[in-house]
Amino acid sequence: MRNVYVIMADVVYRKWKLKECSAVTHDTNLYKFQPPSGTIMPVPLGHHVHAQAEIAGMDISRSYTVVPPSLREKATNGCLHLMIKIYPNGTLSSYFGNLNIGDEMQLSNHEGKFLEESLDGVKMLVMCAAGTGFTPMAGLIQHCVFEQPNPDR
Repeated sequence: MRNVYVIMADVVYRKWKLKECSAVTHDTNLYKFQPPSGTIMPVPLGHHVHAQAEIAGMDISRSYTVVPPSLREKATNGCLHLMIKIYPNGTLSSYFGNLNIGDEMQLSNHEGKFLEESLDGVKMLVMCAAGTGFTPMAGLIQHCVFEQPNPDR
């Protein structure tokens, strides 16, 4: 495999509108954000976005992995899905927990170094995660099982 270097642009935030919010567990929600008009931003497997909000007069940002809407369904409508655990004292997660449908959230362009080609020839994939560590794996599971299944894997 050859080395590929990608130069990332500066982080640019845009206002995305919360279209849907559904509970995954008692403290975790799946948020569906609609892009601003004219924005087309497919997010590659394994990449993340930054969410930013002004809280107590400060701009607070955190990174979140974009997830598929379900393990069997790939987002095709340009929307971004984020699975976020709400911590009662979490600075940004509690902000997410108070969002209402129609509210806007500052989300960045995507970033990441994972290359889908790194899965070529992989016959066995072992993943281990707990808690919020599951979200980076959700897209990988969907990709390996439903999008590009490999009978030898």
